[in-house]
Amino acid sequence: MSLPKTIITANDHAEAVLIPAGDFVFGIDQARVAEIVEMLREQGDPVFKTEKPREVVTVRDCYIDRHLVTNSRYA
Repeated sequence: MSLPKTIITANDHAEAVLIPAGDFVFGIDQARVAEIVEMLREQGDPVFKTEKPREVVTVRDCYIDRHLVTNSRYA
């Protein structure tokens, strides 16, 4: 079964677009962390303590709003 490329969400009637399933690289390479820390002249890596090692992650089909969520839409 093929999913529609766009949908209108039930809650706020916003247009959402299909993001097809697939692989993406998640996390950051540790060598890149070292470069950024050096560039920012930070001691250690406090900015990146929550970063995960780089890995390939597979995700399912999903939808995302086409436009940014405004404050009034969020409210």
